[in-house]
Amino acid sequence: MQNLIDLFKNFNFKGVSFVSLKGYSSDKSGNSEVADVLINVGTSYANMKKADIETLKNAKVNNILSDNFGKSLLEEAIAEKLKSLTNPSENHSNGQKEAYINLNEQGTIKLCKETNSIIISGTVVRKTVIVKGEYKTVNSKPLTLAKKYVETALDLKTAKMRYYKLSNVGAVKTNGDTIEF
Repeated sequence: MQNLIDLFKNFNFKGVSFVSLKGYSSDKSGNSEVADVLINVGTSYANMKKADIETLKNAKVNNILSDNFGKSLLEEAIAEKLKSLTNPSENHSNGQKEAYINLNEQGTIKLCKETNSIIISGTVVRKTVIVKGEYKTVNSKPLTLAKKYVETALDLKTAKMRYYKLSNVGAVKTNGDTIEF
């Protein structure tokens, strides 16, 4: 694990930087799904957020109407998404800051203080499922489903941000270096 920490501390993730996660098993599927994932760890969350705010401000509900969601529900979903990006929860933000230690300058590699797990974050470029997993059914409220629909319909950039626990990975490759677990 120390080799991995050193690799990420010394690697400059500015600009476009790709990390390949081979054999990632998802906790959400009870580790039944296994996939190879390519992520871009060089994206700026602040820039993605800024672009999404503009997209949401300029969104026309009539352009994304769906048989599954009424106009008023979509308007509420857009308003909620916009609020969460422009005025994020201070308690949540502080909790995130206190729960993790940044292991690199960009903050894309973190150590979870509670679980001692290393987490890498980035935007998904490609995901290839090797073994299809089973996920439990979640009964989300209509507003939650509408917000997920808005993220997809408007192609919101922040919705593509993912966090991966490196202990669930078979191998990590970046900048030509590979570390296998």
